[in-house]
Amino acid sequence: MIPQMHAVESSKIKAIGYDKKDLYVEFKNGDTFVYYGVSNDEYVALMTSDSIGSAHGRITKGKQFKKV
Repeated sequence: MIPQMHAVESSKIKAIGYDKKDLYVEFKNGDTFVYYGVSNDEYVALMTSDSIGSAHGRITKGKQFKKV
């Protein structure tokens, strides 16, 4: 089940949600992906970043993911 999504200001990302260790990212093209093994600290860093897109790339690099 996809958690509550929060709108973000980004050129490519529409909204982000978080559920314990899983990060959900909805892109503006309509695709949603879940990234596994994302810590709460990483989620907070993402949501407070000046550049959501850049932070997303750093935080999710090497993490397993799938399209929802």
